[in-house]
This record gives sequence, C-alpha cells and structure tokens, in this order.
Amino acid sequence: MQRRGRPWKWGAAALFVVSLLPIVPARGQTQGLALSVGPVRVVFEGENGGTSDVSVYVSGGVASTVSVRLFDAAARPGGGWVPLPFGSAPGTLKGIVTVAPTHWEYVPSGKEQEFPVAVSVPAGPVTEARWAELIVTVTPKEAPAPGSVQSSAAVAIQIVQLPAGANIPVAELSLRIDRLQVVQTRQWTAIDRLLPDIPGVIGHGPATMRVDGRNDGNYFLDATTTFEISRVSPLSLLPFFDFAPPKPTLSVTMRPRYLIPGQVFYDITSSRFAATSQTLVDSLPLIGFVTVKATVNGVLGPLRAEPATRSQTLLVFPWSEFLFLFFVYLVQREWRHRRGRRVNTSDTPPPP
Repeated sequence: MQRRGRPWKWGAAALFVVSLLPIVPARGQTQGLALSVGPVRVVFEGENGGTSDVSVYVSGGVASTVSVRLFDAAARPGGGWVPLPFGSAPGTLKGIVTVAPTHWEYVPSGKEQEFPVAVSVPAGPVTEARWAELIVTVTPKEAPAPGSVQSSAAVAIQIVQLPAGANIPVAELSLRIDRLQVVQTRQWTAIDRLLPDIPGVIGHGPATMRVDGRNDGNYFLDATTTFEISRVSPLSLLPFFDFAPPKPTLSVTMRPRYLIPGQVFYDITSSRFAATSQTLVDSLPLIGFVTVKATVNGVLGPLRAEPATRSQTLLVFPWSEFLFLFFVYLVQREWRHRRGRRVNTSDTPPPP
C-alpha cells in the first residue's frame, strides 16, 4: 500500500519561514541654499545680563535675504520646541531680550559667508526661568528658473535666561518616568501575528524599548536616558535569595534633550547592538529572564536632579511557537489514533 505524506510536517516546517519586508527611509535632496548657526543655544545666568554673539553661515548660488525673528516656545511631545507668537506664552522673554541686526542681503560669492547676530539681555533681577526661540530664515530673492530647484532654509536658536545657580533650589529640579514599555519588534511567523501578547513575556528578540517621561520641575534640564538589559537567574526573583546585581549585557545612552519645565519626552531604542561594523547582535537570550531598566539623569550646569528610574523583569520564551508545535502534536496523535481504530475494525472478522 502506498504511504501518504504527512501534511503536519509541512505545517511545522512552515512555522520557521520568515517574511521580511525591507524598510527604506525617505531621503530628499535640495539644491540652492545651505544654512547653519553656532552656537544653537544661548544661556544668560544671573542678574548681570550681557550680550552673546551668534554666527549665521550661508552658502549657495542664490541671492537671498537672511532674517531673524524672535518667538516664544512651547514643548513638543518627544522633545524639541514649537514656536509661538512672541509674548503669547508663559516664560516669555518679550521686553527683555533684543537681537541685532535682524536682516541681511546675501550675495553669492562662491564661499560660505558669516553673518553675526548679537543677542542681549539687560541687567536686572531674575527670579524664574524664561526662554525664547530665535529663528533664522534664508529666502531666495527671485523665483526659481524653470527646471531648477530652490528652497528656503530655516534653523532655530534657543535663548534661555536663568537665575544664578546659587539661587536655584535643587528640590525644584525634578524628572519622572511615566511608562517603560518593552515590546517584540518583529513577528517571525503568522502565529506571532495571530496570538495576543502575554504581559511580562516576550516571544523572542529583538525588542523595542521605550520610556516616556517628563521634566516635572520648574527649570530647564539637560536630560539623558540610559537603557540597560541584564540577564537574571530565576532564583534571584525569589525573595529569600540575595544575589549581586547582574552585569548589563547591553547599555545604551541616548542623546541629551534640553527640556522646558513641564515638557513631555520619550526615547526609543532596540535590544540589538553592533558587534561589528556590519553585524547586529541581539542582547536578549533565546530563553531566559531579563531585567530592562531605564534611568533618566538631568543636570542644569553644576546642579543635578535626582535620577528617575524604572525597571521590569520579563521572560523571553517563544511560547507561541511551542504552542503551535504542541497543537500539531495533538493533531498528529489524534490522526494516528483514529487510523489505528480503522485498521482494527477492518481486521475484525464479520459475525457468523
């Protein structure tokens, strides 16, 4: 008798077939003008006031007008500032800060040209943090010729006024973490897509780690987030075992953020790291317990806020794949059982 193939084997093999879709970032090219500034932040501290020079650099082959304009600034979720009409927001520097000059004419010369801007605040009492955004814009003077590409360019400079460091209470420097999320980055199989996630369990790596936080104090902070992944022993999770803190297998420090008082921010990173210039390695084990910890440090000059931390312990286990294989095993067992019953029935002699 010809033996039929076993379809369950094909189903088990298909479990490990991964479909990858390449993600190509969008890129744009602009011809015409280039604009940069330095420094990108000007800080006035204390009651003495003063003047700080900012340089605007312009290059390109298009005759243009360079202008600067002051705005108030509000916090953008995730970091950064959003310009608002000058004098419309709390903490405004309207009536305090001045800039000069406010516009120039740029004539192409084949070399990068520098335009100086003087930012000034007068002497006087400073009792709270204030801020503004100086936006520099370069605008072509003539419409582009047919077939050519030209565009305006703009950059922002942050202007901050603070009380003297000795007058800033450290208790008013505060950061908090509202949420730490760790989610599976990729779904290897259709089973991963169909089954819901289990809290505290990751099927496999790589994983995406995200922390959401807030500058909860009354002053600006240079905030930096550090993510750490550590493999832990299951025994260390029990209360009556005392183990030394595990050494992190991955530590990633994100770029600093300059946070307005009350500003909400988030940072995202991956559990993978570059083992070589061309190889990415996942720091998560195939099976095991890991602790993911996020720490946000904030400083204001020599002053340091209390670090905000949050951590969670997760089990890395490909449960959905094991569940599928167990289901295939049960189907195969039932099929064999039914087939054996049919064979036994056919071998039974008919009644006389």
